[in-house]
Amino acid sequence: MTRVGKGRNWIPWIVGLVVVILAVPFVAVLIVSSGATDNYIRGAIVAQIQKSTSGTAELGAFHFDPWRLRVTLTDFTVHGREPAGTPPFFHAERLEVGLRIDSVWARKFSLGDVEIVHPMVHVRVERDGSINVPMARMSASSKPLRQRIFEVAARRLRLTDGEMLLNDVRVPLVAEGAQFDFAVDYAELDRKVMYLGQFRWKQMQLVARRYLPFNSDLSVKFTLEPDSFTITQLLWQGPHTSLDAQITNSSFAHPNWGFRYRGHLSLEDIRTLLRKPSAPTGGVDFSGDGHFVDNRLAVTGTYSAANIAMPYDWLHTSGIGPRGTSRANRVSLDVPQFSITALGGAIDGQLHLDFPALKFRGTAHAHDLDLATPMAAVDTDSLPVLPRH
Repeated sequence: MTRVGKGRNWIPWIVGLVVVILAVPFVAVLIVSSGATDNYIRGAIVAQIQKSTSGTAELGAFHFDPWRLRVTLTDFTVHGREPAGTPPFFHAERLEVGLRIDSVWARKFSLGDVEIVHPMVHVRVERDGSINVPMARMSASSKPLRQRIFEVAARRLRLTDGEMLLNDVRVPLVAEGAQFDFAVDYAELDRKVMYLGQFRWKQMQLVARRYLPFNSDLSVKFTLEPDSFTITQLLWQGPHTSLDAQITNSSFAHPNWGFRYRGHLSLEDIRTLLRKPSAPTGGVDFSGDGHFVDNRLAVTGTYSAANIAMPYDWLHTSGIGPRGTSRANRVSLDVPQFSITALGGAIDGQLHLDFPALKFRGTAHAHDLDLATPMAAVDTDSLPVLPRH
């Protein structure tokens, strides 16, 4: 009986030890959820950003909800090398990050939903070509950034109600506007991981040189894989001009870019935006494809237009319809076949242009033209060509 009684004296100690082991993490969770550690973690986040990049950071508030596994950052700002008095490189009113527990024993976590509310991005290029974007400091990891992105494995990323400002003071060129949204979703298909994304920027205002500012809409859908990148659809819509394109790079290790495009160019936009009221009127439809590999560019395309009008005092005619095919690389442009219907007839020929020297040569054959109009233009004093004998 005595031995049994002595053995039972250990039971309260064992129970107490179990209670303490279970209570410690519970108390720790209570402390974290109360916000007692928020200021300490906020300082650690700012210090880590400034340590890993060339920029400085500010964070208004930080809170971690351990019950929902959700992090909230408020009034988050990252400064680059922009001049004083200009907007910072990045600012967000609120950033919320949901965490996922992938493995308790391996202490492996991943990102769930990431939502950034009212982000503001400012990219500035100075006259010397320097840019204000903070650069990441050299990391001990030998893996490329695109691979480290997949290691983070954010399941869902949303940037809503954003603003963006791109300012190149060399040109000068400014693109700015609100209604900026960015969405990315993590996916797996046939054991291949990828990010599916969409970028939209509505009513973007573009100002270049002394030209007239104008609004346009930009939409991009893309797929990012560990070793490839594809823009499945790029849509740009100006006042009357539009562009639809697809771009793909089959390998980051051995870049091989391919692209296709089609669009419509409104000469009315050139007259208005470039402040050229005497430019021709009408529109041109164009399409083509090409590739860029080993620093070599090759592009082929077609173009066609109808009802081009020449409103000049010395030549006032309409119904001009150019069309043709083209081939281009980094040093030259070839138009192996072009045709222009005008003045009741047509002009057919070929054209070659060297870009470095801006020299061109061409051959053309005209037939069935009514020469009364061009002859009258030659006799006009406003003809912008020096007389030749």
